[in-house]
Amino acid sequence: MTCVGLGNDVVDLRDAGVPRARFLHRVLSVEERAWVEETRSPARTWRLWAAKETAYKALVRGKPDLVFAHSQFVVDSQGGWVRHGNDTVCVRWAETNNMVSCVGWTASARGTVHACSRTVSEAMEIRIPLRERELAAGSDARSRAVRLLAKLTLAEVLGVPAEGLDILRRPGTRRMGPPEVWLKGEPRSDVLISLSHDGNVVGCALMVQSDRMSGL
Repeated sequence: MTCVGLGNDVVDLRDAGVPRARFLHRVLSVEERAWVEETRSPARTWRLWAAKETAYKALVRGKPDLVFAHSQFVVDSQGGWVRHGNDTVCVRWAETNNMVSCVGWTASARGTVHACSRTVSEAMEIRIPLRERELAAGSDARSRAVRLLAKLTLAEVLGVPAEGLDILRRPGTRRMGPPEVWLKGEPRSDVLISLSHDGNVVGCALMVQSDRMSGL
């Protein structure tokens, strides 16, 4: 079965700190550790970490029972992809002094990727209402902040009022399923969305899989 997926991840570099050797051996391959040790830059480790998290989110949409073993997700930082078994996820990164963000998509996912990240306090300033079901999905400030950012991004990309949008999760067999976009009470299966938060930063990614914007 062809997996159509989108994922993202953010790492707050101020909160992440310097990874320990035991952590590196657990989550990175020999080649990945060699790449990190070239510069001994913690940011390189967190780029790899974010890519692995992103790839898992993209693949688990089509494989709900996928086991997340970080070392089995192999990152090619130069080529911009992550491979897991026979699956490949294309990834791209953005980095500042304070944050690493990553977004990725499977080859079968067709559309333009939009990604955005902000601090929690910046996102909390977005004046868009969250519905009771959205609030129930995450009660802490970071969960609310990432949904506010995602709804703003969706409204801008789709050209619709943010008040008509909901970001919800359907119950899965093993865990809550990935977030879904709903418009006026109906799910939009043509829109993929991924949410992430870490420390004091939040990020979202979305892809519209259809060129037909009517009905949105």
